[in-house]
Amino acid sequence: MRVNRVNIYKDGGTVELITNNGSYYIDKRLSSKTQLELYDDYPDRGNIIEESRILREELRSALTTYADNFYSEDTIDMISENLR
Repeated sequence: MRVNRVNIYKDGGTVELITNNGSYYIDKRLSSKTQLELYDDYPDRGNIIEESRILREELRSALTTYADNFYSEDTIDMISENLR
């Protein structure tokens, strides 16, 4: 898997990971009852991905090679930690 792009929303920090296998969302909305759950679409529209342990590991691994001029390495590390 390869992460092609990362988007962070202003709703408190929901993270969209756009990969060569599709898009995944980490719920970081303020006051959310599903904080840090992994979704198949934006949390208000999508479904929680059940049994996401392997997918989370794949995404964390893919983030190690992701480089972006907009988001700092610390931000990418924080996203990786949110996938634990």
